[in-house]
Amino acid sequence: MRACLVMVAIFCWMGFAWAGGTEKTSKTNKVQASTEWVERTGTIKVTGQNRFETVEIEGEFGRNVLTGELIDELKRIQGHRVRLKGFAGEKVNGYDALRVTNYHILDTGDGQKPTVGTIEVIQNQPFLLVPDLGQPLALAGNRHMLELLMKQDGAKVWIVGRLHKGSLKLTKYGVLRPAPEKKKKKRFIPAHRPMMRFDPVSR
Repeated sequence: MRACLVMVAIFCWMGFAWAGGTEKTSKTNKVQASTEWVERTGTIKVTGQNRFETVEIEGEFGRNVLTGELIDELKRIQGHRVRLKGFAGEKVNGYDALRVTNYHILDTGDGQKPTVGTIEVIQNQPFLLVPDLGQPLALAGNRHMLELLMKQDGAKVWIVGRLHKGSLKLTKYGVLRPAPEKKKKKRFIPAHRPMMRFDPVSR
């Protein structure tokens, strides 16, 4: 009799554990099924201020709140027309959200298509490193803008200009990701040593 009761208890426990595992798995699938890989084309909008600031994309599909690691770059191109790729299905403050994993600037809001790359200063000359090009692209044009770009060594930027004699003659630019801060070299300060007295030897 006791053996029968033990067997019944074991079967009940196994049934409960199985049901619990099924419920957990179904919740996980529900979360995964709620997100989908999408592509959106529209204009970047920034609303609110400070910690209430929201970055959105607006297009024929409506409006999506943008999230993800690229949000700081996207907020710098307000008014630009872009193509975004990422995961949709989440909600932010009741609005449909898009977690951006990749973006491409189609134009700067005035029909002009920019070139995106990284600034590299070589022999006191700013160059643009573009992933699709095999070599750095020399920058030319307005001296004031070139001097500003010289201070952005390592920054990710967009540049509008035209090719002229192997160089990109820029007309305007914007910073997407500022240049990394360079670590200041610490000056070597020798430890303080007591001054040695010099006593001339009398002859």
